[in-house]
This record gives sequence, structure tokens and C-alpha cells, in this order.
Amino acid sequence: MLQIIILVLGAILFVLSFLVVLNSSEQSNRLYPGSNIRFLATMPIAVMLLASCPWLISIPPEFSLFKTLILALVVVLTITYSAWVDSRFRGGLVKHAMHVQIVNRQGKSITFKRALWRNICKLILFPLAPLSFYFMIKDFRRQALHDKLTATFVIWTQDIIDSAQPESSIKVEFR
Repeated sequence: MLQIIILVLGAILFVLSFLVVLNSSEQSNRLYPGSNIRFLATMPIAVMLLASCPWLISIPPEFSLFKTLILALVVVLTITYSAWVDSRFRGGLVKHAMHVQIVNRQGKSITFKRALWRNICKLILFPLAPLSFYFMIKDFRRQALHDKLTATFVIWTQDIIDSAQPESSIKVEFR
């Protein structure tokens, strides 16, 4: 029963987040991708976690130490892998396919420690996803709550920035 409740709550969060993104009237930005790109880039990892976790969760009297350890292992591996990909490659496959990257204030790759903290914040704040998307839409730099907490930015890759500003040879600087 708990597994069904978790799946339903996950689906509700997905739909609410999607509606916030769909109904936003945000202006396009040459440097920061919109909430639609950020939403699509987040979905693969969120769907993977939601799909793997409900069958593992059990509460007393069906408590199982084995299932609890497997659940903890799945979460730790997911966060660690995401942090490694974010710090090493500036984002995962979906972010690269969408030509976006994760950077620090100087426009450089984030450290593994910062990427780990970013992914922990993302997991903790997942229940607030619709609110996070709302704040991201209202922010000029399109920072979600976990980005604000970790001082990270999701920006377009340099080739997209150059194509949006072909007449300019000035490189983007962060303040």
C-alpha cells in the first residue's frame, strides 16, 4: 500500500511541476536555459529513483533490513554517480544532448564536493519541486533552490551562447 502511495505522490509532483513549467510565461534567455529544458533534464534521474524505490520501501510489521540497505545503496549510488558526472562532465547525457552544462560562479566545472552537495540538496528538496520550478522561473539566472544553496548555475554550452550572440566575441563572466 505504501508503495502505491509513493508512486501516486511522485506522479502528483511530476504533474504539478510540469504544469508550473507549462504555464510559465518566462522570457527566453541567451545564457540560462528555461525551465522546460531544466525539467526535461531532471526527469530521467527522478523517474529512475521513483521506479526503483517504491518496491523497496516497507514499514513495520513488514520491515526488512535487506530492503532498507538496498534502498540506501540505490540512493547513495545515484547521488554519487550524479555528482561525479556533474563535476567531471558538467552534466549527464540528457544535459549534453540539450546543450546545457553545470558551472560555478566563474563559469568553470564544479568540484566533486560541490556537486555532491548539489545532488543531496536536490534529493532533499524533491518534494518541493513545483515550488523550486516556480522560483526558477522568476529568477533571472534560472537557479532552482538547490542551485541557490550550492552557488551553481545551469547555462547553455559555449556553442549555443556563441550562436545566440554571433556578433560578440566577449566571453560570459559571472559575478
